[in-house]
Amino acid sequence: MKADGEASGPLNGLKVVDLTRGMPGAIATMLLSDYGAEVLKLENPKGNPFEASPAYRVWNRGKRSIALDLDDPEARSSALLLTKEADIVLESFRPGVSARWGLDYPSVREENPAIIYCSVTAFGPNGPWAQRHGYEGLVAAASGIMTDQVGVREGPMFSSVPLAGLGTSLLAVQGILAALHVRNVSGIGQRVETSMYQGAVAIRAPLLPEADEISKFQTLNLLPQGGLPAYRMYPCSDGKWLHIGCLTREFWDKLAVALDLLELATEPEFQFAPAGWATDQDRETAMELIGKRLSEAPRAHWLTVLADADVPVAPVLTTQEYMDVPQVRENDLVQTVADPALGDMEQVGMPIEFSETPGSTRAPAPESGLYTDVLASLAKKPASSDGPGSSPKQGRLPEHPLEGMRVLDLSSFIAAPFGSMVLSDLGADVIKVESIQRIDGWRGSGTQDQDGLPDWEASPYFNWVNRNKRDVTLNLKDPRGVEAVKTLIGKADIVVENFTPRVMADFGLDYDTLREIKPDLIMISLSGYGAEVSWRDYVAFGMS
Repeated sequence: MKADGEASGPLNGLKVVDLTRGMPGAIATMLLSDYGAEVLKLENPKGNPFEASPAYRVWNRGKRSIALDLDDPEARSSALLLTKEADIVLESFRPGVSARWGLDYPSVREENPAIIYCSVTAFGPNGPWAQRHGYEGLVAAASGIMTDQVGVREGPMFSSVPLAGLGTSLLAVQGILAALHVRNVSGIGQRVETSMYQGAVAIRAPLLPEADEISKFQTLNLLPQGGLPAYRMYPCSDGKWLHIGCLTREFWDKLAVALDLLELATEPEFQFAPAGWATDQDRETAMELIGKRLSEAPRAHWLTVLADADVPVAPVLTTQEYMDVPQVRENDLVQTVADPALGDMEQVGMPIEFSETPGSTRAPAPESGLYTDVLASLAKKPASSDGPGSSPKQGRLPEHPLEGMRVLDLSSFIAAPFGSMVLSDLGADVIKVESIQRIDGWRGSGTQDQDGLPDWEASPYFNWVNRNKRDVTLNLKDPRGVEAVKTLIGKADIVVENFTPRVMADFGLDYDTLREIKPDLIMISLSGYGAEVSWRDYVAFGMS
């Protein structure tokens, strides 16, 4: 099961058998392959309806392929033999199918006790919808995605972004990696189950608190450009669009200065901007002022002015324009893959950068069933050949997958705190560190408490993505505060931060410094545009 190219990455040496059909499983195993795992994909000899899509060639890059008709008992026996050689198995059959074929978790575990077995269903293994068809659109419709996707008319809107499938892929990878960690410390494998229905919810988890006030949320987003004055797209004088992403008062005031609209920072109707609005009229007035000013000059002018003023801003680009942005090329987010079927393809590069064990695309997508030598090589092995998990050490099984792991979370807003929330949900002890100068801006709802001060605890978003965490506030401009963080670092396994690269260096908390304190520290950095050149120090929020 060795891939064509030289394997590299943190998952190097792991063997994966991919029994899935469709996008969620394919993307999950693509990520495993990109970061070093050897993936063997079992294809249906009758063909795969996705094969005609160029996307299929991306999803299955770096993998090997073998065609097996699982309706044939002999083919099922061969598939079971392949799972004995594997560390990870993924399947996406309807509930009951894998058991009927003798490829369910109990059957595979009997041959390979330390196997990580991941099942991906449409609506979950139980309940009245368990046997329903699980296409992307059906799951999106039944999970609220199309109702949340408001538009220019009343009623639900189709979402062209496959959120359910993408969320499911990420859940599968998260579950597999957590189960691998458990196996590393205990020697015990396990089953991981998720579904597209869960994926549709998980990828929108930080937004679900809006459900209690969904009518208000939709009102703010009825306009296609966005309903908040400083979190919205605007056209410029040349007809090109930009998006402003100011979600804190600090950036709102910088926007007011950069646009020479000082009334935005001084007038009482904008007192609790950018998120708090006493009336819709105040909000619409701010949008009109900003829009009129931006219409006075071309986009290139405003991108320079706003970026120089440290205002979060971005051009509104097409996907092709995105692929050609220097920032994307400089961070290797696009790569050229020589595909035997389609020729040279521009594909997404490695989405995660590892300092010591970088991933790589070792080969293009295989032709279906090409690697028949895999079965031949297995047939030559003695029947008693041990699989990777045939003799697990059977250590203590932790109550939760990441039990005993400590995470220091210096991040704010959604993306990074949501990531550390996932770690806390899986059992890690997460300590959130907020700087006195940079209290998490997601705390504030823009409303007032009974004393007329900003109500820092009112935001449901903050409460959602920071559940299960402990919290400490330190002055990171004071050497004593920095030393306190370093003390915490010495007792942590992981650090999460989402500042621009220069901020951590200014605090004296960059990776090279922290690694001297704790050489085995894992540091996760989520910046807006990557750590390399051009846009590295630009502040960004999700929509910008």
